[in-house]
Amino acid sequence: MKALIYFVSIIFFLNGCGLMGSSEEKEKEPLYEWKQLVGFKSGSITAIATHGENILYVAQSNRLSYSEEAGKNIKRFTAPDSADITKIKVYDRLYIIGDVHRSGAGFWGNRVSYVYASDDNGRNWEEIIGGFRMQDIVVSENMLHIGKKHGVITFDLEGDSVYKSNLFLYSKLSDHMEEITASDDGSVYVSSHGGIYATFDRGTTWTKISTTIGKDYDHIKSIAIDDKNDMIYAAEYRRLYYRQKNEVKWIKRTINTGTEKVRLLSDNKIVTIDWDQVNLADKTNLDFRNIGPDYEEKESEYFSLEMLEVFTDDKIVVAGDEHIFVGTPINN
Repeated sequence: MKALIYFVSIIFFLNGCGLMGSSEEKEKEPLYEWKQLVGFKSGSITAIATHGENILYVAQSNRLSYSEEAGKNIKRFTAPDSADITKIKVYDRLYIIGDVHRSGAGFWGNRVSYVYASDDNGRNWEEIIGGFRMQDIVVSENMLHIGKKHGVITFDLEGDSVYKSNLFLYSKLSDHMEEITASDDGSVYVSSHGGIYATFDRGTTWTKISTTIGKDYDHIKSIAIDDKNDMIYAAEYRRLYYRQKNEVKWIKRTINTGTEKVRLLSDNKIVTIDWDQVNLADKTNLDFRNIGPDYEEKESEYFSLEMLEVFTDDKIVVAGDEHIFVGTPINN
């Protein structure tokens, strides 16, 4: 009995001295170390992209910054046609959407979009297709799928021609596509002001797969595919929807901090951004936690995080306006 009392006393002593950390204390431990990248004060950041563990692309209007060290030793190039870069995607080649001024562009005035590709990280460019407004692009099975107003245009990169033009979204709102992404099995998904659509035949036909999400809540801003677990995640303001690929019904999770963008990490984690913070959760419970970055906004500036991408080693990049941060996981 004395031995038991002695053991319990030791436990209380260690806990009181902080030698045995509680789960609450561990919850407060920082999970990411953040570093703000310098050299991006000359203009607003308009697009970012990551590739592998360290390759980072950052666009500021018609200037493209390229780094092989997650933001260190940056090289800078100029976009073709003095185009303002709005999207960057990396596959076998580097692709960008660039907005340029052209005469006779109809309702949109003189501003239209073009897709350009580069084999040398931005030194030289090839024009692929353009002449209309674009929101996002994805390359899958040698097809370039372009999310635009009212639908998706699929361009055959091998045949160098438009394969299919599908217009399927009409509403009284600004009914353009938000994000478009592809699964390893070749299916392509697009989030929009009118829900989530998918193609399973390389862009020939598109099907709405968000019919169980109410029309008042189907302005889906961001979408991510978990190929390992056959899951789809979709973000809509303060809600996160998810389901198995082969299911119909979406599960809703309310996120009080908001969800402007959603991306997946390799260690069964999911990450979102909202205004001025990054939120991280385990995919099994979706209990989100603010992980930074801690930044004290100056009176003369506007601080808002609007872009989110991840590296394959789970580093996180967030950006908005003239601010860009890289977060590195801390092994607690």
